Amino acid sequence: MIMEGTSLSHTGDFGFYIGKKHVISVSSLAGRRTIYENRSLNFPAGFVELLAGIPSIGEPAKEQSWHRQFNKIVCQLTRKEVLARRLPVWFLDIQTACREFASQPPVPGSKGWRVINPFDSLYLLVYKLTIRVVGSTDIVDDPEILRRTLGIFDTFERSSSVLGFVFPWLITGSHLTRLFYGIRLYYLLAGNITKRQTGQTRKDDALQHLLDQGSSFEEVIKFQMCALWAGVLTTGTVGSWAPILLASHPHWLAKCQEEIQAVVAKHRANSTQRTNDVLGTLQSSDWESDFPVMQACLQETLRLVIPGTVFRKNTSGAAIPIGSTGQVVPNGSFLAFLIDHVHMNPSFYPDPSNFDPGRYLDDASHKTIEPHTFVGFGSGCHPCTKKC
Repeated sequence: MIMEGTSLSHTGDFGFYIGKKHVISVSSLAGRRTIYENRSLNFPAGFVELLAGIPSIGEPAKEQSWHRQFNKIVCQLTRKEVLARRLPVWFLDIQTACREFASQPPVPGSKGWRVINPFDSLYLLVYKLTIRVVGSTDIVDDPEILRRTLGIFDTFERSSSVLGFVFPWLITGSHLTRLFYGIRLYYLLAGNITKRQTGQTRKDDALQHLLDQGSSFEEVIKFQMCALWAGVLTTGTVGSWAPILLASHPHWLAKCQEEIQAVVAKHRANSTQRTNDVLGTLQSSDWESDFPVMQACLQETLRLVIPGTVFRKNTSGAAIPIGSTGQVVPNGSFLAFLIDHVHMNPSFYPDPSNFDPGRYLDDASHKTIEPHTFVGFGSGCHPCTKKC
C-alpha cells in the first residue's frame, strides 16, 4: 500500500487513515529531513501509539520528557570508562556461549558439523549482553529468569495487533496477553529491585547505578523495562542474521577471519598466547578501530534486515511544514517513513538485495549527495543513543 501510494504522489508523500489516526507516509528528501531533523516531532509518542504493545509512559508530553531522561541515563551507563570496566565480563559471556555452541552433538552424516539456531542462541546472547549494560546482573546470573524475561519480550512482540490502535477501547485477546505478561515482567523486575534496595548486596550494574543516583522505585522499573525493550529487538535481529549472511557469502566470511587473525597477530604478547587470550586483552578502542571489515558486515546486515517503519507524532500544537513542498503535518497527525525507501533504493545502493559490505570499505563507493540514506540506528536529531 505504501509503495503504491508513493508512486501515485507527485512528491512521494501521501496521507491515509488507520481508524481515526491520520498518518502521512513520506519518502521524499524533504520528508526524510522533516522526520529526522525536526525537533518538534514527538519520537516516543509516534512509536507507542502506532506499535501496539510497546510500554507507554502516559501523555505525549510525559513520553517526550521521559525519552530525554532515558537518553541521559543511557549516556551515563555507556561512558567509555564504564564500558571498559565491563568488557572482560562480556568477553567471558561470549566465550561461554561459544563453548556451548561447540559442545552440541554433531549432526549425523554431516562430517562433524554442529548446528545452532541463531534466532535462539545468538538472540539470547545479545539479550544477556544488553542486560549487562542497562539491567541487573541478578537476571543474567539466573538462567531460568533470563530465559523467562526474554520470553515475555518475545510474547509482547508477537501479540501486537492492528485492532489495538484502530480500536484502542476494544479488549482483545492480544490486549489481555500483553497485560498478563506485562504484569509478570513487572513483578519479576520489582522483586529484584526490592532486594537490592535493602542494601544487603551491591553489584556493579545499571540497577545499582540508578539506586545510587537516588532514583525512585517507579523510575528504576520504568527505565529497565524501556531499556530492555529498546535494546533487544534490533540488536538481536542483526546479531542473529549476521552469521547467516556470512555463512552464505564465504568470501566475506574469509575476510572477517583474516581480519581477526591480523588483529591477534598485532596484539599478541608472545608466541604461546592463544587467540582467545589475545582477544580478551583488547580494549574498547581496539574493538572500535581494528575491525573495519566486521563493522562493514554488521552495517550491511543492518541495512538489509532492519525491521520496518519509523514513526513520529506532531504534538507541537501547530502544523509542521514538510520542507518547501507546500504540505504540512497537522497537529495530532503522524509521520511514517518506510526504511526500505532508502535502504533498498538502487540509486543509493546498487543491487540493493545483494549482501556487499564492500560498499562501506571503498570511500568512493558509498558517497551520496542526499542525507539520511543510511538510517539503521537512527539519523539526524533522532539517532539511537550509543556514544555520549
